This record gives sequence, C-alpha cells and structure tokens, in this order.
Amino acid sequence: MIERRLISLAAVFLIAFFGVSSGVTRFYLTSTGTPPISPAYSASWVDTASASRLICVTVKTNSPMANATNLYTGTGRGLDRQFISSPLSKQTISGSVSGEVLSSSSKTTVSEVIIRVCSSDGTTIRGTLLSTASSTNNFPASLTSRYTPKVLTLTAVSAEAGDRLLIEIGFNKTGTGNNTVTQRFGDNGGTDIPYNETATDTTQNPWVQFSQTLTFAARRRAVLIN
Repeated sequence: MIERRLISLAAVFLIAFFGVSSGVTRFYLTSTGTPPISPAYSASWVDTASASRLICVTVKTNSPMANATNLYTGTGRGLDRQFISSPLSKQTISGSVSGEVLSSSSKTTVSEVIIRVCSSDGTTIRGTLLSTASSTNNFPASLTSRYTPKVLTLTAVSAEAGDRLLIEIGFNKTGTGNNTVTQRFGDNGGTDIPYNETATDTTQNPWVQFSQTLTFAARRRAVLIN
C-alpha cells in the first residue's frame, strides 16, 4: 500500500513538472499579451487595418476589459482581433464551437468568425476549422452579447505537435456609410457572458468554446533538487 502511494505521488510530481497540460474547452479572449508568432490574417477579411494579435487562454490572465473599435467606411468583412493559442499536442480537432462577445454597431453589421490551425511558427496553415461564419442577428447600437459564433460544426483538422489555434473575430458590414463597430475583449470579469443575445454587462468575460477537450504540448520545467 505504501509503495503504491509513493508511486502515485511520484506520478503526480512528474505530471506537475514535466507532463502534458490538459486544455479545457473554453478559451478566454484577452485584451493584453503579445503572441510569440505573427501569422498572416485570413484572406477572407476585406479590412484588417485595425486588427491586432493577442493571446487566447484557458486560464484567465485578468486582462482588463477593453473595447476594440473599428471605424469602417466600406462593406464586407473587417477583422478586429486574431487570437493565438498555446502550442497544441498532436490531435484531431473536430466537434463544434460556440462563443459570446459583446458587440455594437451604428450600421447593419453581424459578427464574423474564422478559426484555423497553424504551424508552431505561424507560417503554415494546417487547416481551416471554421470558415467565415456569420451570426444571424445584427449588432445593436449599444454593447450587447452576440453569438460569436452560435453553435456550429467544425471541419476536422489534424493538428501536429506544436501547432496553434488561430481564432479570428470581426464583423461583416452590409450597411452603407461610415460605421463604428465595437467589440469588447478582456478576461478579468467574475463571470462569463451567458449564452444568449441579450446580456449587456460589460464586466463579463467573452469566450470561445470547443465541444471537445483540447490537449496542449508538454512543458518542461526546471526542478531544483537539494
């Protein structure tokens, strides 16, 4: 019995310091944090002038809530943020995805999401999980929750060890004239945005959630032994 306990403790120790970090299905969309790579934005976006790259995390970093505001004069798809995940382990990603982001617009606009898998250095696109998925309901005049996206089926992609997720969130504007589009990101809220299109609490966390548990690449940590 004692021997088994010692083995179990040793296993916990090894997992804690050298093991695979198990991901959760929900990613938080931060407002700070510089990714180590800069993958090209999807060519499906018409406007990327106001876009920037940030990290998405499975454990909150408590980055402050911040509005991403885009003044857009044309029509079509505009990118607000490209979120980049930590390195994945080798696996096939499939199932479905859903999400919530507070959004607003002064013209006819819906949310737009593109999700891809890229290589560890960001130079190779391994595959597209979700291609240009638009929401149904238009953005209101004031910040209100919008499905980003509503539950949608993914196209399966085989990720190699070290690959990363690219979650690109923006909008699709069909109304003509000057348009101010706002989407709110950050992860310091005490609660997450509920799955609806009526929430207006600007302190709640936006998120994107996969229906499967994603796994991440092993991380080696230095162990100091006296």
